[in-house]
Amino acid sequence: MVDVDLFNQQGMCQIMIYITGVCSFLSVWLVLAFTVERFVAVRYPLLRQSVCTVSRAKIVILILAVLAMLLFSPLLVFARVQYDQHRKIELCTIDPEWQRYANVFNVVDTVLTFIIPVIVIGILNTCISRTIWKLASVRRKLTYRGPPPTNLLNKRKGFIRHQRPKLKPVSQNKVTKMLLVVSTACLCLNLPSYIMRVLTYLIEVCK
Repeated sequence: MVDVDLFNQQGMCQIMIYITGVCSFLSVWLVLAFTVERFVAVRYPLLRQSVCTVSRAKIVILILAVLAMLLFSPLLVFARVQYDQHRKIELCTIDPEWQRYANVFNVVDTVLTFIIPVIVIGILNTCISRTIWKLASVRRKLTYRGPPPTNLLNKRKGFIRHQRPKLKPVSQNKVTKMLLVVSTACLCLNLPSYIMRVLTYLIEVCK
């Protein structure tokens, strides 16, 4: 719109495609990582303190970041600025010499950044939802809804006056439900992009 065509410049073409691939991978796998953390915290609460630590979370984030940068490094080679004879302009596209390898990479990328995360997050979210529902059902059954006995009130009446009000801790269930919504929204918002990618790939192959 303002005649500043950075994307179709040599160097910027490769860098922007590379950054897009890395960020696409990290956005999904970081969601998958905290979904696994929530699964452990809900399904195996006794392991939460030892497994779900801040230091391990930092290590996982670092590993995913390094892995993403290494996995998508071929994009720096595949991308190239070429002159389009039909449009009479230079466009950032795939180097024809690397087209076959780029097609294979596209399939691998789709599997790693969409198919596997969708399956794993879907399974884990289902397990987390079932566990939360079961715990809520058990809690409702064990909760006494009637008024406390009179003698118990009389015994504790003197102590209640001297007790300081306690702050109610943040419910783990509320955090878990919020993260369930986040992970589900992430998959739904990424779905159109990957559908378009697959359709574009199929159209190119059919040509």
